[in-house]
Amino acid sequence: MSILKLEEETIIKTAYDFPMIDIYDLANLKIPEAKEIVRPFIVEGSSMEIFGQSGKGKTWFTLELCLSIATGQKFMKTFEVINPRPVWYIDGEMKIDNLRNRVDSIMRRYPIPTTIPQGYLNITNPYIAKDKMLNKINDKRTQQGIREKIKEISDKTGQSVFIVFDNLSCLTNSKENDADDWVPMLDFYTQLKSENHSILHIHHSGKSGQSSRGTSRRHDALDTIIQLQTPSDYVQSDGAYYNIEFNKTRNFAGQYAEPFGVKIKFTGEKPNQTVDWDIIGFEDQKTKEVLEEYCSTYPQATVKSTSIATGIPTSTVQRVIRNSKESGQYEKVMREKHGAQWEKLKQTK
Repeated sequence: MSILKLEEETIIKTAYDFPMIDIYDLANLKIPEAKEIVRPFIVEGSSMEIFGQSGKGKTWFTLELCLSIATGQKFMKTFEVINPRPVWYIDGEMKIDNLRNRVDSIMRRYPIPTTIPQGYLNITNPYIAKDKMLNKINDKRTQQGIREKIKEISDKTGQSVFIVFDNLSCLTNSKENDADDWVPMLDFYTQLKSENHSILHIHHSGKSGQSSRGTSRRHDALDTIIQLQTPSDYVQSDGAYYNIEFNKTRNFAGQYAEPFGVKIKFTGEKPNQTVDWDIIGFEDQKTKEVLEEYCSTYPQATVKSTSIATGIPTSTVQRVIRNSKESGQYEKVMREKHGAQWEKLKQTK
């Protein structure tokens, strides 16, 4: 306690207590190791963002992740689910029948008798919520309601919960570019993470397409940021088709952090469709993008212009072009793009 004198008036203030620990006590402290959920990018008490352009498949991608976590099935045929757990998917805009149909179309792909354990996939959306502050999850009272519901799910299942907010534009009324306006959500995330719950929010790309909209302060507390980036050769008929890139990887690196491409595919007719994904190795996808751009704009093409157009670093563009020339792939794409003119064109550089 400290006593301060100000203009003959005595003011008594109680100091805040700041706990600390000696380094030797820290060494002997028994700290439970956070359980892996999806190896390597989701662990208990972690937070992440998925962002991409509007209407390009973020919800499909997210539902695949939610169902993998709830059932234990491998995510995108690539990432092992180590510890399945309950998921609460909070959606801000989709029609409830569309949401149900998407879940069904994914589950049809899973081997029999894959099931979702009771209480392991919980869904809230405008139809279910009946306008109960669903667009204000940055509001303190709404957050308290969410925390109580999470505790209910956790108590029933005996597990921490994986919470999804899809998406921030629909579920919050904060000013996207105002860093201070994001503080209530940062505090909310900290509370949930301290209780071992894991968080994913979905957001839209900014104008450049290389980052999500709004304040960068939102990224400070995140462990992982995943970008769904539309390939340079994308056409509308391709549907959900994008490169998956890890823009922030706090807890992992190496081959797991390498980008890769995915393309959605449907079999059967509605309402009994099954959804699956073609997984394109990053090297294949990267080579395809570079050659598509470089060869299409040849002879004006440069390494720098190709890098700008594709978002791929110049050093990588150089390596891809060099390797594709050695493999003969460059020659093949040039002939496809320019036909008989290629023999003349290749003399110009």
